[in-house]
Amino acid sequence: MRNTLLPLLFLAALLGGCAAAPPPGGAPTPTAIVQPTSVPPTATAIGSLENCGTITATNFYQALKAKDTMKAYSYLTASATTDSGQKLTYAVFVQQVQAGGTATGDFTFTIGGFAPDPPVVIMTIDNKQLRYHSHLHIARVDNVCSINSLDRI
Repeated sequence: MRNTLLPLLFLAALLGGCAAAPPPGGAPTPTAIVQPTSVPPTATAIGSLENCGTITATNFYQALKAKDTMKAYSYLTASATTDSGQKLTYAVFVQQVQAGGTATGDFTFTIGGFAPDPPVVIMTIDNKQLRYHSHLHIARVDNVCSINSLDRI
């Protein structure tokens, strides 16, 4: 009996020692776990409005060069207008493309400049018959740049 009692006493002492004594001053208070929140990106993180606008304008004209008017139209805001205030529906947009010098896709374009207030990307278009400028007014919504207004395509 002595041989069985000794291991049991040892086990009880061992288990009893595992329970931590409360710290001086009482039981510890739980600490709230704070979940990280997303920090809104800064202008530096998403690029400047000039960079964002010129990338949008370049993509817009690359789509026109590829004769993909649907893709080019996707770079416009839902409320995009002409410089005279006419809403740029897809039908009006296609009419402007056909009336302008970009319908054939046979043209070159370069970024002619950027005006910051209001943000406008000035594009230079050369279609072998005519060299002209297009002014693309840029809007940034939810960190996405789109064309809000233009005078010609």
